[in-house]
Amino acid sequence: MFQLDDKFFEGIGIERMSPEEAAVFKQHVQEELEARVGERITDGFSNEKLEEFEKIIDDVPGFVDNWLMINVPDFRSNRAFNALVQQNGGQENRQTIAEFASMKWLEINRPDFNQITTIVMKEMQDELKANIDKIFS
Repeated sequence: MFQLDDKFFEGIGIERMSPEEAAVFKQHVQEELEARVGERITDGFSNEKLEEFEKIIDDVPGFVDNWLMINVPDFRSNRAFNALVQQNGGQENRQTIAEFASMKWLEINRPDFNQITTIVMKEMQDELKANIDKIFS
């Protein structure tokens, strides 16, 4: 859903790492950030809502199509969907449809998703900067 760029790692000292170490470190930070954002966005949801989102993320056969038919019946004419298709070389596939459905689900059920992501990213960046000596020891 989001990808960390080099700007995120500025001031953390990643340039002191070998390219291999930096790649592993970035992957670890990305995974940790996704977990933290996931925890925040699901806080307060009912089990039913959590199961619904999980089925969309997992692209459970038939579920995503039914969810889209009910919630975004004209999704193929949606700008965001068409942008995802273009990013995929102009080819519509299951991954593109499921990714769009997850984005729309968040837009509907967690409209503050972008704000939450920004807050969690800043918290993690500050945490990494505060622990720079531990990271490189």
